[in-house]
Amino acid sequence: MNLNQNKRYYFKQASKPTLFSLLKKTIIKIFFKENLYEERSIKLFGITLPNKITTKLKYFTFNNRSAELIKDSNYYLNFNEKNIYEIEYGNYTSPCIIVKPDEEIIVQIEPGEKNFLLFGIGILDKILDEPENYDITAKINVDNGEAYKFTFPVNRGKILSRSIGSYFRGKEFLDVEVPIDKLKKPGRLKIIFSYLYNGSKIINKKSMPEIAIKSPQLQKSEDPNNVKKIIVISCESLTDPFWLQKKYQLDLELKGFNQLISDGLICKNSFSQVDGTLPFIPTIQTGLFPSQHRLGNYSLPIYDLKISENYETLSTILKKNNFITEGYTTQGRWDSSFGCSRGFDTFKLTKNAWDNAAPNSGNISRALQKYKNYNSFLFFHIDRVHQPILQFVDSRSPNLYSSQLLTDAENGNWYPALFKELKALDKIIYDIIQTLKYDGVYDNTFIILTGDHGISIPPNWKPGLDYALYDEHIRVPSIYKWPSWFKREIGEDLIPFNSTIEIFKKVLESLDISMPEYFNKLPQFDINFKNYAISETIYAPKDNNYSLAMMGESQKYVVSYEVDWKKLHLKSKIDEKLFNISDNGIMYDEEKNLISDLHNRDLAIIDLAKKFINRNLSFSI
Repeated sequence: MNLNQNKRYYFKQASKPTLFSLLKKTIIKIFFKENLYEERSIKLFGITLPNKITTKLKYFTFNNRSAELIKDSNYYLNFNEKNIYEIEYGNYTSPCIIVKPDEEIIVQIEPGEKNFLLFGIGILDKILDEPENYDITAKINVDNGEAYKFTFPVNRGKILSRSIGSYFRGKEFLDVEVPIDKLKKPGRLKIIFSYLYNGSKIINKKSMPEIAIKSPQLQKSEDPNNVKKIIVISCESLTDPFWLQKKYQLDLELKGFNQLISDGLICKNSFSQVDGTLPFIPTIQTGLFPSQHRLGNYSLPIYDLKISENYETLSTILKKNNFITEGYTTQGRWDSSFGCSRGFDTFKLTKNAWDNAAPNSGNISRALQKYKNYNSFLFFHIDRVHQPILQFVDSRSPNLYSSQLLTDAENGNWYPALFKELKALDKIIYDIIQTLKYDGVYDNTFIILTGDHGISIPPNWKPGLDYALYDEHIRVPSIYKWPSWFKREIGEDLIPFNSTIEIFKKVLESLDISMPEYFNKLPQFDINFKNYAISETIYAPKDNNYSLAMMGESQKYVVSYEVDWKKLHLKSKIDEKLFNISDNGIMYDEEKNLISDLHNRDLAIIDLAKKFINRNLSFSI
């Protein structure tokens, strides 16, 4: 078992390893193979170990596994024939090559349209005494071009006599842009990093941390009028705010949302395809329904959950088409171990929604400006309305709260708090628009906004709920602000709409990229399902459960089954419901289940639901 070379995790261990922890690693390394977590059972000297010990060993080997080799890395520069690995560096997961101090790395480059080298620098986590006394110098040389040199600290604030700026290793990568437009013929690009201690070069290089070079690539800097930018904004637990305003007869004056709508399309009967964040992740990345990708069982350990490599992800497809790809998310459901980081140059996950580094107006604006002149795909998952909705922390301060709002929340009425946070979310959307306009790229930016699922607040929601596909929990916004290079209809669409899976389709359509071939086997873009939206619950409230809601223009049908997920077989029907659209036309009347009054079992919506389920359960690649 290889627990040290090309490791995956950096800066995850809070303190210096103890003698006992090192001994434990050594023993496990001797007796067990590295991918132990993939085994169904574990034996030692022919004896099957108890489940409790097996589980601990699996978690240990999973958390200490080596970095995964990036197999399709043609879009990154090949320095010194080095492999590129996906590593986790603090909050970041990125493809990186690892270099030693004073190791000269070289790559041959050809002159062409791509006129800039882009890469990030991260100092790895080898323990240093007095790290504040160390600096590192980067030297970059391009044949027939310029030479660049700069020094920055390893782990401290700025001291201008020794280095430029401030830097704290493990917190951020230092991202660098190097012009190569003066290169008129094939030439070499060289990079070397050297450490300094109190301003003097270090001789004993073996004692110093290695350096990660993140996503080294050549890109073309575009004129703002020619750049193509794609931004997907998913908002945690966001019920369609316009639907909420109608339901509760409010006008929240959502300036950010309204600006996007005025420049694009809003689908007013839009539904998420999932009822939880975990199944949402592979759905938005692959365009597949939960019953197709089958990832979303909250009761499974993390080492048993990963997006199949047989499915192409949105970020991977866009990376292959020369886009810079970055994702910024929060909360543990987005752990990159699930495979949601695949195809991203940079994937940042903050542990908590209230962390200062979680997606907010400031860091989103900086991410937008970072690659303003490059074709780029940016994904943001913003958490403002997940329970607990109210966050009295520094990342949300300064702030002012109504005593009545706080009292309402104390008494179980969370809606005033929800509406306050919707305004805060709208301000983030407004700031995104203003940043893009400031940089002159708003017209050329394709913006898609949705929610992973709707709000989960009492009295409608509680853990283990049998009926999780109720309107407020699956109605989400679908707003498309079209770019100048992909003009489409502006206004409103009232047809029931599949919010999550359509994102995958629309992005590929905008770039004239064909859908993956396996979609030909699937029902989501079948004309028979055109005027219906579909939401699913998998593995809940019990592991062997499955529920589907099919929404038409006048009716909503919901059915639940007990399922054998291994054999992909429906065992028995648990429940079914049928609702008509209410008199106000904005929601289904979920107080009146009409299924028992139904004489004709061949209603179109019920028949379509059966066909949909059967096609999905027979799908595999």
